[in-house]
Amino acid sequence: MSILSANWHEFIKNLPMFGSLLAGAYFVLRLAIKHGFNAKLENHKNDLNTKLEIMKNEHQKLMFDFEAYNSRKHERYPELYKIV
Repeated sequence: MSILSANWHEFIKNLPMFGSLLAGAYFVLRLAIKHGFNAKLENHKNDLNTKLEIMKNEHQKLMFDFEAYNSRKHERYPELYKIV
């Protein structure tokens, strides 16, 4: 019984150290995972913003083309009526 009792006392004596090491490892791992997810999220946000800017430019170009077409169309109507 004395061997078991000595091991038990040694375990109880080292328990706070093991607990603090385990808690520290948990927090470091959690921080590393959180940092990885945040980095991926920032990359994804940057990709989406780039695509959004491309779509805005395309939309602006289409609107300009339509306005130019529409104004030219209305300039051609009087010429067409003169011919008819």
